[in-house]
Amino acid sequence: MNTPVTVYVISGCPYCQKARKLLKQLRIPAKVINVGKNPQFAQRLNEMTGQKTVPKIFVRDQFVGGLTELIALAKSGKLYEML
Repeated sequence: MNTPVTVYVISGCPYCQKARKLLKQLRIPAKVINVGKNPQFAQRLNEMTGQKTVPKIFVRDQFVGGLTELIALAKSGKLYEML
């Protein structure tokens, strides 16, 4: 099964946990990748997205932002449209 949402996280990040919880509540399956153990990959993601914080959330390979942006997409209904 191809999961439409990918969430890049680091261990212990409360924002990452909230993003994962929201997706679970919305019944949207997500692939979660911990980038804390791979600093080179984390740096590439920072450069690619222009965002240094986590979580970094992608929907259908499109970077949508972090927790704040995920919440906004969910509230507006646009998240489901993207799926």
